Amino acid sequence: MSEKEAVMKVDKDLVDKAVKLINEKASKTVYKGYLEIGEYLLLNFFNNDIKEASSKNRKKAVSFQELRKRPDLEVHPSSLSRMVRVASQERYFIQRNVNTDGLSYSHKIELIKLDNDEKKLQLVEMCIKEKMPYIKFAEIVFETRQKGNGEKEPSPLKLISSANRLVDRLIEGSQIQTLLSEPEKLERMRPKTRTVFRERTSNLLEKMSTTTKECNKLIKTFDEIEEKKKLEKEKKEREKEKKQAKKEKGKAETKAEEEPKAETEPETEEKPETEAETKEEEKPEEG
Repeated sequence: MSEKEAVMKVDKDLVDKAVKLINEKASKTVYKGYLEIGEYLLLNFFNNDIKEASSKNRKKAVSFQELRKRPDLEVHPSSLSRMVRVASQERYFIQRNVNTDGLSYSHKIELIKLDNDEKKLQLVEMCIKEKMPYIKFAEIVFETRQKGNGEKEPSPLKLISSANRLVDRLIEGSQIQTLLSEPEKLERMRPKTRTVFRERTSNLLEKMSTTTKECNKLIKTFDEIEEKKKLEKEKKEREKEKKQAKKEKGKAETKAEEEPKAETEPETEEKPETEAETKEEEKPEEG
C-alpha cells in the first residue's frame, strides 16, 4: 500500500484513539477550571471551612447564595455548589494523604454524595486501582448510599431532587450556554455533525416538553390539594366556632336558671311604736 493510499484509507482505531485522547484533554482543561473556581469559592466565601462548604444549610454563606442568583453568571448555580463541594473534598483527601489524580471530575462529583470517611477512601482506592468507568462507579456509589440508608426506597422528594440534579448536570454537560454565546463553534462543525446535533437537540426538547407537561400536572395537583386542605381547615374552624358559641350559650342559660327569682311583692315595713302606745302597755293591770 502506497503512502497516499494509506492516508486516504480510514484508520478507525486511530480515529477512536484520537477521539478518546482529545476528549480527555478537553475534559482536563474544563475540569481544571472547575477545580480552580471551587478553590476560589472555598477560600473567599467559606473561609476554607470544609464543614461549612459541605453543609446543605442554605441559610449559611449568604454571599454565596447571592452569587448563585446573579443573572449574568455564565455557570449554572448548581454547578457552583458542586465545585465548592468538590474543592472541599479535595482538601479532605489532601489531609488524608490520598492521591486522586487517577479520578476524573465526574468521579469526584459522585464521591461528594458520600460522607468523608474510610468507606469513601476505600472507594477511591478501588476506583483508581481498577480504572473503573464512570457509569459503573456511579452505580457503586448509589448502592453504597442505599445501604447507608438501610436500603429504604427513596422518597418521592428525594427522587425529584435527584431528577433536578440530573437535569442540572445535563445542562452543564451539554454546554448549551457556551454554544449560544459562541455560535462560531457551531459554524466550524461539519454539516453532518450539525444535522445530528440538531436532531438530538430536537429529541431532547420533545422529551423535556413531555416532562414539562407532566410537571405542570403535578404542580396543578399540588395546588388542588393545598386548596382542598385550606377549605377543610376553614370548615373545621367554622365548626369549632359554632361549637364554642353553642357551649357559651348553654353556660349562659344554666347560669340564668340557677339564679334565685326576685320576689314580686315588696316586704311590709314595721312601723315604730309611738310613745303613748309604749306607756299604755307599761300600765299595771287594775285589781
